[in-house]
Amino acid sequence: MKSFIAAIVYRIILPACLLFGCGGGSDVGNPYLPIQGSVTSRLSDGPKAAGARVVLARQGADPGYSGDSSYYRGIDVNFWGTGIFFDTTYTDIDGLFSFDSVPPGDWVLVATYNRLTCLEYVQHRSGHENSEAMVLTDPATITLKNYTELDTNEPHFRAARILGTEIWDTVDANGEIALHNVPAVEKLDLVLYRSDTLRKYFSGLSTETGCAAELYTLPDLPPERWTPHPCGDRDPLSLPYILEIITRTSGVVHEELTGNGRDADMLISFSLDMNVLATNRAIHGFAEGDSVSGISLSWEGSNLVYINFCTADSTDACRSGDDRFLPGVTYGVTIDTTAQTSEGVHFAYEEKVRFVPVQ
Repeated sequence: MKSFIAAIVYRIILPACLLFGCGGGSDVGNPYLPIQGSVTSRLSDGPKAAGARVVLARQGADPGYSGDSSYYRGIDVNFWGTGIFFDTTYTDIDGLFSFDSVPPGDWVLVATYNRLTCLEYVQHRSGHENSEAMVLTDPATITLKNYTELDTNEPHFRAARILGTEIWDTVDANGEIALHNVPAVEKLDLVLYRSDTLRKYFSGLSTETGCAAELYTLPDLPPERWTPHPCGDRDPLSLPYILEIITRTSGVVHEELTGNGRDADMLISFSLDMNVLATNRAIHGFAEGDSVSGISLSWEGSNLVYINFCTADSTDACRSGDDRFLPGVTYGVTIDTTAQTSEGVHFAYEEKVRFVPVQ
């Protein structure tokens, strides 16, 4: 009989206790322990946020967006294979919350309360119980913009999401995507959904409390060539980048190109004051199906440059008037890495900007 009881203890009860924990004992050996913590407003010792909403998701969770055929299908980041991506709870009267029996892995916590928000990345290891102190602050916004206006036939971004969160939105009439109620954090990972169902991922955009960050994109550029414009003033010794481009596209000639007696084909705005002489030598015109014999540059200050194209006829003379650009041909400029700021900081990589002029 004793041997029978011992067999039950060692083969059934003890393994069960190690896996699930036995009442009154410790959770040593149970890999699925809680992620819990507290939520306060503005300061770590600030007012307790009773009733705050707290959402838990796998880091990298990507359920798509409403209206997308793959919405809530995702990529193996759902809970227990159920198709559920986000688990939600609310803090008690003391501002405390708990998610029980969470599998090991990398997780994201997002808390919201009275228009304040907070995000924490959690490394939840086997047999380890996490306790997170979440401090709510004013949210930021992120606006995703294209460098240039896109032709209607080109792939474009339809929506974007901060990975591992419920924060997402679709493109507006101006071709921009605005993400609101974004927590202030040093590194956010985003996914952008293209009209041809491809997804592109950008990692490392930072936000600050109450600020407005921007990310300049193009659907056909690799994400490492996109340009983040984080909150706050730019360090004059930091890398320069293109802040905005205006071109003769989409049937509209923008007044920025024609004001003050100008009639420019392109306007480029740089993030920092540039060394004009060095940057002039770094900008080169091109055409895909036509000949560009040269470009002329006119600066306003040291961070705005207006560009005009000389498209060559059969005698290598510049065409003029309505025949200056050929229908449907793509024109553009490259800016090589000899472009530099007034402080001598060079472009990190060659930029190439394309446009199809108005006919």
